[in-house]
Amino acid sequence: MISCMRPQAGFLRRVLIRWRSEPSRDTRHFRCWQGNSSEGRGSGGEVEVIARLFVHLPFFLTIPEGEQFSVFEYEDSGIKVRVFPPLRSEKAPAIDVDQQIKIDGIPTSQADTLRIDFDKESFQRGKDDPCDPNESIIGRAINSFLIRLRHVARSPKVRMLNFPQVTWRLQYLNSDESEIEKDERLIRGRFARRASLSWIAVTKEVWNNIYSLPIDYERDIVKCCV
Repeated sequence: MISCMRPQAGFLRRVLIRWRSEPSRDTRHFRCWQGNSSEGRGSGGEVEVIARLFVHLPFFLTIPEGEQFSVFEYEDSGIKVRVFPPLRSEKAPAIDVDQQIKIDGIPTSQADTLRIDFDKESFQRGKDDPCDPNESIIGRAINSFLIRLRHVARSPKVRMLNFPQVTWRLQYLNSDESEIEKDERLIRGRFARRASLSWIAVTKEVWNNIYSLPIDYERDIVKCCV
């Protein structure tokens, strides 16, 4: 059996204190709420299309069973970006590690997929159109999370991803999260495949502190890709 300990509370407090004493010059901010659905999205039909990204991580995030994570939201280039709790893909680990790894004595599950929603009035979905949201916005969303995770979890295994050279799937949905009606002139999603694995423990404290770092946090960036 493998046993992991939660990050020290003192370390997490120091991260928060340093951020408050050195505020970011960026006026944007993170917003958060509990849950995995469309809760927290504006009412009144503000959002017409959702571009939902699932990106495969080259390592497992070890999650304590029953842990409740918040959804974090910010804006990039006029697009609302929402980062959701990690998920476990249909491709399970090669060995049954769920019953072997515990965090503070609590059984865990292994997540290997990050979900990010991009919301705006419309996205270009023509068959010959470039990816929308563009690769830069998607790459920033993914690597912003990974840079923060590396710092908060203090794990050198976390490295930036070279999007789109990873395994990912982008699905376009209506604002109510239903499937968009089929139109032969338009696409309803995009995808690509790659692979590679390892394990990193993620508790509620780690998750929340990833987004307690300043919006423009760039410290500890590792210029290497998988």
